Amino acid sequence: MTAAAQRRTPAGRPTPAELERRKLRVLEVATDLFVEQGYAGTGFVEIARAAGVGANLIYQHFGDKEQLFREVIFARRTNAMEDAPRYQPGDSLRDALMRMARYAIDISLRPRTLGLMRLIIAESQRFPEMMRAVADKTMNHLLNDFSALLDDLVAAGLTDIGDTQQAARLYMDIILGMVPLRAYANWEVARPGDAELALKVEVFIRGVLRSQP
Repeated sequence: MTAAAQRRTPAGRPTPAELERRKLRVLEVATDLFVEQGYAGTGFVEIARAAGVGANLIYQHFGDKEQLFREVIFARRTNAMEDAPRYQPGDSLRDALMRMARYAIDISLRPRTLGLMRLIIAESQRFPEMMRAVADKTMNHLLNDFSALLDDLVAAGLTDIGDTQQAARLYMDIILGMVPLRAYANWEVARPGDAELALKVEVFIRGVLRSQP
């Protein structure tokens, strides 16, 4: 049996696995086109042609262009980010916080993340409620990542901070600062190196966790 035949059911229809592959391809292509051309400049038929699928498949699984745009925006974290780092046995307080700091900067400044965030900002007047929901969801994801790490550090006896959610907010403010905002606004921004991140981690440890060497 050929590979093409294996990808189709006896009735000639795509298998569920092939259908899923096509849907993911549509999302990838739509993301690239929306980022490059904006919402208004991207056509439904253009997306279908570039993805190598029929427009009917997109209508069936995503609805109209606005619904597809929503899928692209809300799927961005799943597609662009790996799992956040967690505490590993043997980590020092600084080791764990530095690994999280590098992760936070990395996911904030990736080319795909920058493109999508600039798209979100550009379309915020057209879809204000959607963009507020995306911003809230993104910040909550990061906040939960940071808070989970702090919970690990408390459980490991490396700190006794009480309110890890509040500490996570402060950690996010200290580590990220204005860097993502400047990058999303297309201002020139230097990626923080380890020396700068280590200084910020030290500020967090001494100022928020109130831990001493």
